[in-house]
Amino acid sequence: MEQPITSLSLMALTAVCLAASVAALRGLRRREARATRGVTAAMTLLVVGSAVLLGARWWHAGELFQPLHAHVDGLLLITMLLGAALLFLRWRPRMLTVSAFGLPLLVLLYAWAVCAAAWTYRPFKLETLTPVWSWLHLIGVYVGTLCFVIGAVAAAAYLYVHHRIKRKDDPGSIGRLPPLETLEHLVIRSATLGFAILTVGLVGGIVVIAQHPDAIGPNGWVIAKFALAGAVWLLYGLLINLRFATSFRGTRAAWLSIAGLVLLIMTYGLITALPTNQEAKKNNPAAVSSEHRSRTAFSYSYSKRSLIGVRERATKTIKARQELLPCV
Repeated sequence: MEQPITSLSLMALTAVCLAASVAALRGLRRREARATRGVTAAMTLLVVGSAVLLGARWWHAGELFQPLHAHVDGLLLITMLLGAALLFLRWRPRMLTVSAFGLPLLVLLYAWAVCAAAWTYRPFKLETLTPVWSWLHLIGVYVGTLCFVIGAVAAAAYLYVHHRIKRKDDPGSIGRLPPLETLEHLVIRSATLGFAILTVGLVGGIVVIAQHPDAIGPNGWVIAKFALAGAVWLLYGLLINLRFATSFRGTRAAWLSIAGLVLLIMTYGLITALPTNQEAKKNNPAAVSSEHRSRTAFSYSYSKRSLIGVRERATKTIKARQELLPCV
């Protein structure tokens, strides 16, 4: 599918999501039934639109077993699943607040997808990498990110509810509020599931980089990527064990979940901004000439060794024939 069509479709979905987000946040106080139905209809449109756009890009690519061809496809997958999760929460008792806090983050993901399609589009080159490990890496990263996004949404709702209770406001004036314990359990469970899935993705990425060291760019970028990814992994590993520490729960755990998502977004931004190995070579002619000289020297030494081997075999053949001549 042409990128202008994808970009325009994503812009339209972003506008719909922004309008739904504003209506949902206003509905926290007013609790108007008409606004609630409008937000639900808009979220249904977002889920269906994301699914149709992702399916159209998949069909246009013509590869049945490769649904993700670029970073924008991964973002579309996250927005579709996150929208479905938020839509499900709107039908749960006292979970309307969580879905309302998830819509602004959904707007951010749609805007990010617009940037990934319009300005930083870069297709995956899975055919040059190890296919199985590459798919494990992509699935682990994107699905793990979805779990962390849900955890961050629940953490934001936890902070909001905690703030309202601390101010001793009337819960009836701000809509249906879930219990703090329910929100805390949602944060921990989302982080636990995301941690397990992200671990699979990190293992797949390590195997790919071990077999293809220049897959994502120069060595300095690889070190920075692994440093941020390792920090996110450790942060969520700490978060899922906080339920055993009574002194580090509640608002601290909520802020930690949000901080982990921010670090993960920074990692995505780093990967999007860093040049590929070919782009780095184009921007650094000295590295290209150095690599060319090394390849030339290797070819010359290999040719020289081959020539010496041919001469040695020819000399042995001549000596063998000379030894057989007197006998004849």
